[in-house]
Amino acid sequence: RPPRVAVVGSGPGGFYTAKYLLRAVPDLRVTVIDRWPAPFGLVRFGVAPDHPEVKAVGDDFESVARDHADRFSFAGDVFVGHPTDALRADHDGPVVGLPALRQAFDAVVVACGAAGARELGLPGEDLEGVVAARDFVGWYNAEPSHAFLEPLAGLAGRDRLNAAVVGQGNVALDCARVLAAPPSLIEPTDMTRRAVAALGELPQKRRVDVLGRRGATQAAFTLKECRELANLDGGALVVDEAELLAGDTAASLEEGTTRPLTRRRKFLDDVVKKSASAEREVRLRFLKTPVEFRPAADDASRVGSVVVENCVLEGPAGSQRAVGTGEFEELPCDLAITAVGYVSAPPDPRGGRAAERDGPSGGYASTKGRVDGEDFLYCAGWVKRGPTGIVGSNVADARETANAVVADLATRAETPAAFSGDAVDWAGWRAIDEVERAAGEMYDAPRAKLDDVGAMREVARRW
Repeated sequence: RPPRVAVVGSGPGGFYTAKYLLRAVPDLRVTVIDRWPAPFGLVRFGVAPDHPEVKAVGDDFESVARDHADRFSFAGDVFVGHPTDALRADHDGPVVGLPALRQAFDAVVVACGAAGARELGLPGEDLEGVVAARDFVGWYNAEPSHAFLEPLAGLAGRDRLNAAVVGQGNVALDCARVLAAPPSLIEPTDMTRRAVAALGELPQKRRVDVLGRRGATQAAFTLKECRELANLDGGALVVDEAELLAGDTAASLEEGTTRPLTRRRKFLDDVVKKSASAEREVRLRFLKTPVEFRPAADDASRVGSVVVENCVLEGPAGSQRAVGTGEFEELPCDLAITAVGYVSAPPDPRGGRAAERDGPSGGYASTKGRVDGEDFLYCAGWVKRGPTGIVGSNVADARETANAVVADLATRAETPAAFSGDAVDWAGWRAIDEVERAAGEMYDAPRAKLDDVGAMREVARRW
């Protein structure tokens, strides 16, 4: 009997794992399972809409399904986990527990990512207008559980938008760029039309402060993301020279000798020299740590400002920390987006509720992809290594997990039970894809995403 492997999650971690499993064992069968009827996870719901070159990896995943059509299957709209977790996630499709899945397959690889947003734990974080980047990105990328949020409600009609993005990773810069972008950048993308319309109603004058608690050397964003901010039509990237230089400790100078960091620093130095300004400005603020969100003077339920403490760097190279100086600054803030990371809460191997585990950022504790203490259970992607890296970072990660699965299958003696479920199959996804691409033509966009699960099911059933 050919071995059967289930992969839970159809993002890069899941699809790359499926790809290497199918390559390694000629008769192996892989079923990729996802809670949404549409596959590709982070590529569909996380990558910025104006980054089509990154989204193009979806073509590689399509080829996995096409080239192995006799051994690959997709089960979309299936929630893997406890029924209570499915209910809380408003999932009304099929639900299967992880123990049942393990009984039905020779091996199970969990690649469900990191769906939770890390909180700051600051006073005022629950005010209206303080939004997690996880929710903001899901909203503009048409993730069904976030599609009907209104993060920009109440901001249209103002003379000026003052926004703050907390964090300086690539996701933070994506959010800043979306807020500052002209319509010409976002209209021809696969961004949901509701988001395009809401962003178009924001005031023309916009200032977005991107706050980092440490210096420029320690910031996680890439040079590419910086350049995109500097090249926005009608926009400007602004860096304060004093804040930039304040991070140049001896330890920072030692840290910043790699080629990527020296190139990025040269770019930031050039930004300082240009002293650009525009109606829409994105300001990279260094050595500023938020301590409180304060309500607006005219609406106690809505954020009106963010208080930041000025910081200095202390410690040796590679482990510098930001230390508050006791000096504070209050920044006007109509919208705050917190982009300080993600956390995982993967399904319980024994069938209990999903919860943060002992691995990186709440993922599974694992060894070379094998979940510690569990037979024939594996992990890949963010639930394995934490929410780090780019899409391509999943390649080596998935190879390692796939190699572990292949090595262990040779020792598998039990015969698993059969698995079946009322799922959206690959043909159903192809129908959804066709409808979305056709709908996108009227906007000169690659697609107009469906963000309602019921509508997706209906399209899939008609196929």
